[in-house]
Parts: sequence; C-alpha cells; structure tokens
Amino acid sequence: TLSSIRDPHVLTEAQTILAALCYLAESGVPTQWFKSRNYLPSQKAFKVLQDSSIIDQSNDGRITSIHRLLAHALRESWREEEREQACESAATLLGSVDINRLPSDDSDARFQETRNLIEHLRAFGAQDCFHCLEDYRHIMNALCQAFDHARDLGLVPEVFALKELVDTLRKQVGDSREILSLLAKLAYAHMYMGK
Repeated sequence: TLSSIRDPHVLTEAQTILAALCYLAESGVPTQWFKSRNYLPSQKAFKVLQDSSIIDQSNDGRITSIHRLLAHALRESWREEEREQACESAATLLGSVDINRLPSDDSDARFQETRNLIEHLRAFGAQDCFHCLEDYRHIMNALCQAFDHARDLGLVPEVFALKELVDTLRKQVGDSREILSLLAKLAYAHMYMGK
C-alpha cells in the first residue's frame, strides 16, 4: 500500500498523517487540523491514503480516522525510531491546533474545537509515549489552549480529566515556568470543581 507511493515527499507526508492518527483518539481527528499552517500535508497524501482505504473520512469530510486495529498493528510494528517520529507527529499536530482562528463570536465552533482538543490530548497521554518526545512545547501549548478555552466555554469538568497528563509532563520536564503555569490552570479547575 504505502510502498506503492513513488514520490518520497508524498510518502513522508502520508506516514506523518498515519502516525498522528495512530496516537490520537479512535473517534477521528478534525480534518481541519491537518490543514493548519504548521502542519500541512498535501492533498495528494490524503488522497493516496483514502484511495488505499488506509484512512477514512466522514461523509462531510470533517473527521479523518484510521481503523483502531490498523492503528494498533502499526504501533506494534514500529521500531523505536519510528515510534519516536510518530509521537512527535501527534504532538506537533496537537500543538498546531489554533482555537483562536475561529471567530470569537462562534462559541459553538470554539466549544467543539476545545472539546476535540481535550479528547485528543487525553488519548495521546494514555498512549504512554512521553518518553519518545524530544520537544514538549507542542503538548504544553495544546494544554494551555485547552485549559484557557475550557475556562471561557464552561468545559472545566472535561479539562479536569487532563490532570494525569499534566502530572506526567511535570515528571518529564520538572518545574519549569510553563509547567507552573499549567499547574496554576489545573488549580483553577480543582477550585471550580470544588476540590
């Protein structure tokens, strides 16, 4: 399937898409996330993966997904170097999500985008792939966005589920300024939840 892709650039992009999908929520990733300025695979890579039935898109094209068994098989078949690249791809995708690109008066779209980000951060954290990351800034950026927008949109109970992810990140990074900022946001969530 992927071996039939002759263009090395398209092959790399296809592998990047697959890698991100393998480490995020099984429900599928908003297709728009793949079109971010910071994470822009070609439409050719998408088409090759779709035509090969490796990825699927919802009828309206808004969600891109991979079958969970295929995702599991890929994760199990990767060498350590491939696993590290896959984790970086997923982290980069999460870090490229920009909720502020949505109009400030479109609270429904911002609500859904924030909920999606929380869901995918939780799924990423459950994969136990933090040891593979060299750069934690993408995940920290995504967590900051999730906490900030959750507070503004009334999603604090949902974002509270990211506590374990923040704790794991703190163990990896230590008490940097960014981690202390995340802990302050988490403290607000605790307070909001009456804990």
